[in-house]
Amino acid sequence: MPLINIRIENFKSIKRCDISTDNINLLIGANGTGKSNVLDAIDYFYKNLTEQNLSEDIYDANNRFSNQVSITLTFDLSSFVMISRTHTDAEDFLFDTKAERVKYGSYFESIISLASSRKNNTIKVKLIQIKGIGIRWNLPYENRFIIKSLFPFFYINTRALDILEWTQIWNVLGELGKVSNANRKTIEQDIRELIQNNPEMSGKIKAIQRILDSSQLSIQSSTGKDFAINLCKVYLAGATIQQKGKNLNYYSTGTNSVKYIELLIKAIGEISKTKLKEPLILFDEPETSLHPSFIDELTDCYSEVDLKTCLIISSHSARLVKNLITNSQHIKLYNIILREKYSQITPMKQFSQYSPESKYRVYDDHINAYFSKGILFVEGETELELFANPYLQILFPQLKEIDVFKAMTDELILDVMTPRKNHSRIPYLYLIDMDKVFEYDTASRQFKLKREFPKGGIDFLYRGKKDRNRPMVFMKKRIYRMTSKLKVHYRLPFYSCTDHNYLSYYWAIHDYLLYQRYFVCRTTIEGMLINDKSFDYALDFLRRKKRENIFNDFTNLLNQYTLPFTSNDKVNILRLMFNGKTDLLKTMSIAKLSLPQNDYELLEKCVIGKKTCGWVSEYIDGFVFSMLPADIERTPKAFKRFCVEHEDVKKEIINAFIYNFNELYELFSKIYDIIEGGIKQ
Repeated sequence: MPLINIRIENFKSIKRCDISTDNINLLIGANGTGKSNVLDAIDYFYKNLTEQNLSEDIYDANNRFSNQVSITLTFDLSSFVMISRTHTDAEDFLFDTKAERVKYGSYFESIISLASSRKNNTIKVKLIQIKGIGIRWNLPYENRFIIKSLFPFFYINTRALDILEWTQIWNVLGELGKVSNANRKTIEQDIRELIQNNPEMSGKIKAIQRILDSSQLSIQSSTGKDFAINLCKVYLAGATIQQKGKNLNYYSTGTNSVKYIELLIKAIGEISKTKLKEPLILFDEPETSLHPSFIDELTDCYSEVDLKTCLIISSHSARLVKNLITNSQHIKLYNIILREKYSQITPMKQFSQYSPESKYRVYDDHINAYFSKGILFVEGETELELFANPYLQILFPQLKEIDVFKAMTDELILDVMTPRKNHSRIPYLYLIDMDKVFEYDTASRQFKLKREFPKGGIDFLYRGKKDRNRPMVFMKKRIYRMTSKLKVHYRLPFYSCTDHNYLSYYWAIHDYLLYQRYFVCRTTIEGMLINDKSFDYALDFLRRKKRENIFNDFTNLLNQYTLPFTSNDKVNILRLMFNGKTDLLKTMSIAKLSLPQNDYELLEKCVIGKKTCGWVSEYIDGFVFSMLPADIERTPKAFKRFCVEHEDVKKEIINAFIYNFNELYELFSKIYDIIEGGIKQ
């Protein structure tokens, strides 16, 4: 690769980062994490490589004592050394003026000399800027000039493309069209002879020359690039670029952007093929304003880039990232997050490192996890519905800062998305039901830890996994001892259990797995919503969903099973009506074995419905609005406005929610912790 490493220290939000590059390099992360700062650092390096463009806005804004910025780029000169050894003199077209050619005459010899003293033909070019002093380089100007010539730089800010004029395109085409000084003189002489042989044109040119002379003005000789641009425009009989015979303003911004980038990449690629150059191209959010189909076209452009060209792309597009990972062999991903006001840049694992077929099963939605501020992985649709509730997000606004993904049942997809596996540093948490961890065998009356969960999931509990944290080792041993020896008291037919030993067993598992980023429900997500505190509201909700006679029969049955000291039986019964599970994680089908047939048939009639029937949204909405005046419009917009105007009522609703759904609020608190970095990374 032309550029093999980038090191940035104390530049804006970047304390320190090391990026090893490949043909295509993707910088991905949420907005405001510092992706553009990486590109700006490289741009600043090149702006000052052979010129002086100092800025005081590059220092660490979080630390007023930080007064030094360092940017180091490491280049590979191997291919240039091989070519240089077959040449003796520099090609004229490398230089714009005769003075430059004289000064840097033995160009190929200079390349060999520059690389010979370096290990593996690599060279580090380091910029150090100190406040009040300026920039210092580790290489003299002559060597930096050679580096800039060999590794030309292009920074494409797609938010500021001149998609109607295409000035930058002409600059690249001019670079591609540059000819040697000898050829330039020949072309100029041919043009003069052509004009002199045309009396009409010759007369006009002479008139122009007289005007300039009379005004004591002259025309400065153009650079090699400008000469090539003008020559191209003359040869092509125009300067206005069209598409399919129509001016560019006829087409949409997206169409022009794709064509702009496509032409730019092809022109730069041609430079790397025909000239002694290995370009570096930076793209800042190239997917801006693009339809998904245009993003696919853009992917094709990037995927065809020559290996002598290095691309560094900052992107927010899951589609672009997924396409490039799928189609490109030489690619690296870097995840960028912001922690304590500083950018943390981490190399990510690639699809091919999971399994060969993974790239064909991963979709745009899965890649969205790479752009999250925080992630909650859940098992099913009920959890997705719960965390998407707009009223909960208004009451607990930090819920908006996490992305919720259903991925717990697909091992391969979970591996691709999980920060622990893909090596990103995005904070995350798993939410699982307790029945994924253990089961209670009614025949042997023993607990058994389960191993059916995806490999790499709750394998922390398995004996084969070593734990480096000594307290966690003791906690794990305690869980194993309890699993093998624990006997608990419970009541049939619903397997209700309030045994203190069982609660201790649950909390031991809960605390241990929380350390491993698993939040385990006491029973299931339905159990979080239907508990002893929310029982009255849940029962009333069921009443509104069923016919009066059926509900009355149900309450009579409920009272039959609610004896002294067994009040949680009614909670277990009610959970079953919402497709939940009882204390010992049993379902209606298990309870049926110990129930009279008539009782079971009545309970069957009272079941709310399938998990995805939408009852969760209605349940949460109803709870919130039960505490509001009846004339409040039942919309998120109206509720948000009401909360702003009545902060005291909002606090009452939050306190009521915490009281009625304490386990769910504990989960919210852990989500807050991961966003704030409270759980160990």
